[in-house]
Amino acid sequence: RGCGAKGMRGVYRIAVCDDNEDCLRDTARMVGEVLRERAVSYEMDLFSGTAELLDAAIRQGREYHILLLDILMEGVDGMDAARKIRETGSDVTIVLISASDRFVIDGYDIRAAKYLLKPVDSSTLGAALFHDIERNFRPKRLVVRNGAEVQSVLVKEIAYAESTLRRRIIHTAGGPVFYRGTLDELQKELPSGSFARCHNSFLVNLDRVEHLRRYEATLRNGERIAISKAFYDRFKQDFLVFLNEEGK
Repeated sequence: RGCGAKGMRGVYRIAVCDDNEDCLRDTARMVGEVLRERAVSYEMDLFSGTAELLDAAIRQGREYHILLLDILMEGVDGMDAARKIRETGSDVTIVLISASDRFVIDGYDIRAAKYLLKPVDSSTLGAALFHDIERNFRPKRLVVRNGAEVQSVLVKEIAYAESTLRRRIIHTAGGPVFYRGTLDELQKELPSGSFARCHNSFLVNLDRVEHLRRYEATLRNGERIAISKAFYDRFKQDFLVFLNEEGK
C-alpha cells in the first residue's frame, strides 16, 4: 500500500520533511517529546527534501501513519509531493506546515488534515498528532450482536448502514454485517459527529463522503446514497461541521 497504511499496529510511524535543517530538527524534537510524554511507541523518518520522501514512500513502499510536510521547498514543493502521494491512492494523514497561510485553500485538494503555521509550537503539533492517533492509529471497534453471533467491526471501515423491511445492514470494507437494533440505536454507539442520518433508511459515515449534491451523497467507493428532502438540510450542516472539525 505504500505510504498510507492505516492498518499498521503497535508502532506509530511518522515522516517529517523540511529542507530547513533547524525546522526539521525542531519539529522532530517536539514530536519525540509529546509522544514520549503520552507513552506512544513511535518510529520517525526525517527527510531534508521531497525527492527523498517520495523515493521512500512510493518507490520503496515505506509506510507511515502521518506526514508532517513543509510546503515551500526547492525542487518539488510539499504541495506537489502531497499530490503525487495521493495519486498512489494513499490515505495517509498529511499535515502541511508553512510560514505563509496562502496555501490553505490548496490544502483541500490533497485532503490535508491540518495546516500549521510556522513557528509551530509543541501544543499545536501535539494536538494534530493526538487527533490522528485517536482517529487512525488506535482503532475503534463496534461490537455487533445478531442472535448468538457476535462480531467486532472497525468503525472507520463502516461506509454506511441501511434499514430494510426485514433487517439492518452495516456496509463495511470487508462486506455486509447484520445488526439487530435500529439505526437510531446504532448511531448512539458510534462516534458523535462522525455519522449522520440522511434518510429514514440510511446512516452514513461522513468521513466516507466524497461529494454532496442535493438529495444525493457520493461515497469514496463510488456508491451513491439517497438523501431525503426531510434530512437534506441537517445532513448538509452535519457534513460541513465535520469537515471543519477535521480540518479538511
